Amino acid sequence: MPEIDVMDWKKNTEYTSGYDLQEPVIQWFWEVVENLTQEERVLLLQFVTGSINMLKLPEYPSKDVLRDRLLVALHCGSYGYTMA
Repeated sequence: MPEIDVMDWKKNTEYTSGYDLQEPVIQWFWEVVENLTQEERVLLLQFVTGSINMLKLPEYPSKDVLRDRLLVALHCGSYGYTMA
């Protein structure tokens, strides 16, 4: 299984729609990603690159909700899932 370098991924991520690294939902996202297993990181990378290298991330009310929705999207294996 490939090793996913989260710091490199974070450093090379572009944000749109008014988001930036300081937004709470973005900080939560990276905290969740850092705590994923390698297998889950691979699934996340496949999920994101399977949808034209984009992740539409709604403003979730908490990190726990974000983590739950992200894990559902990863483990359902549906590239059409929007995380809403």
